Amino acid sequence: MSENEKKLGMFALIGLILGSSIGGGIFNATANVARESAAGPALLAWLIVGLGMLFMVQCLNNIVQKRPDLDGIVVYAEAGFGKFWGLISGWGYWLSCWLGNIAFAALLLSAIGNFIPAFHLGNNPSGPLGLDPSSLMPFIFISLVMWGLIILVNKGVENAAFINAVVLIAKLIPLFVVLAVGIVVFKAGVFTAAFWGNVADNTSPALLDGTVGSGISLYEQIKGCFMVMLWVFVGVEGASVFSERAKEKSEAARATFLGFIFLLVFYMLISLVPFGYFSQAELAGFGEPALAFVLGEIVGPWGSALVNLGLIISVSGAWLSWTLLPVQAMQLMAKRKYISDKFASVNQAGSPTFALFVTGICTQFFMFTFLFPNFTVKDMTPYDFAFTLCSSTILVTWLLGGMYNIKLSLKGEDKTGFTQNILYGVLSSLFLFWMIIEAGLVYIAVSSITYIPAFVLYYKARRADNEQKPFAGLNTLWVALICLIAVVSIIMLLAGRLEL
Repeated sequence: MSENEKKLGMFALIGLILGSSIGGGIFNATANVARESAAGPALLAWLIVGLGMLFMVQCLNNIVQKRPDLDGIVVYAEAGFGKFWGLISGWGYWLSCWLGNIAFAALLLSAIGNFIPAFHLGNNPSGPLGLDPSSLMPFIFISLVMWGLIILVNKGVENAAFINAVVLIAKLIPLFVVLAVGIVVFKAGVFTAAFWGNVADNTSPALLDGTVGSGISLYEQIKGCFMVMLWVFVGVEGASVFSERAKEKSEAARATFLGFIFLLVFYMLISLVPFGYFSQAELAGFGEPALAFVLGEIVGPWGSALVNLGLIISVSGAWLSWTLLPVQAMQLMAKRKYISDKFASVNQAGSPTFALFVTGICTQFFMFTFLFPNFTVKDMTPYDFAFTLCSSTILVTWLLGGMYNIKLSLKGEDKTGFTQNILYGVLSSLFLFWMIIEAGLVYIAVSSITYIPAFVLYYKARRADNEQKPFAGLNTLWVALICLIAVVSIIMLLAGRLEL
């Protein structure tokens, strides 16, 4: 077979992009959106986030085209701004990946719990130190699942083709069934009845101060949707790497654009079509995964069972693949001399045992929040808490990618698409900075605590590589600022000034 025959055409690339980007988050997006916003503001939020993420994907696509020698989004920060910023980007990406796995775990328990109620995570902190005794069994079960996946990956079983095929079918069938049924029963009058209205009093975070009937502004409703929508796009940054498998660069660019537009429209429909059959308060009150309750209420128990079963298969398979993602980020950081090369060492099966188990221990530690409901953000389920942290920690990584696209376009010899690439970079960077300020600032402040051990690892690795001043110049100020934010966050957490 010739090299050209191995390459993929545009439609095959689009399919690959869609399959790799659609994850478990969309199964609960309609309820998450309804808890924050009516249909109208949610539609505007989708357009804002979709446009901003499109700019970001186009930036990454341009970088892949012009710098195919770089090993992914983590390295873009180093190429543009030095190793220190490579650490900042890589550490954030590593955090985001395993926090996403915790969201998978919580969502998987919810789906299983709809078949076996004992597997539902509770919210009854009646034990010592706020322990929820009813969550012990699901916590032990999901911990065993996590370590089982780690052992499988450690043996080199992480990306079997048949697993990917089963996962793709399992997640697409229930999603398309929900969409098709939702369109059939859709009622325009229900959809427009409270198009710009407020969230019901008993579900809105903005009304917990006791001001019954107080309104929520249009912008507050839009802003409330940002983290939900960013979460469903986590992983889309990998779409740009498929350009290497394209027959022509022009086809790769078109496939990335068309694939993302289809993805955006699909996400919007899945999350908003249920507003045409249920009220906002009803959707906001649905459990996890919300689409199981949506289809169950419309067609009966078999609909709920279909979605839950599809989600169990989908999340289990995706979690297997995603078990390696944070480890790959850690390996890359080790190879680039951000952290000890011990994190890049592999066993006989080619798996990074040390990095796998360190990441597993971090994940396990955070899973203890399943047992202590008081530790999570007020009124957030463990799933909501995990995906919000996942979304916020990847924002800086995306932002640095967009900023590098500007620098690459300005200084690179290849000026193809110069004006539009500069525009994509500027708009992407402004959008992501806005998301950090409006949606994720408090979570980024809290995640800054984890950068303290990152700086220690970085310092040791750089000194081992004979660098005399690892934090020279402005990097010293950045380290001091991040450490100051971390210390303030710890003090505020202990004092109860942050709602964690």
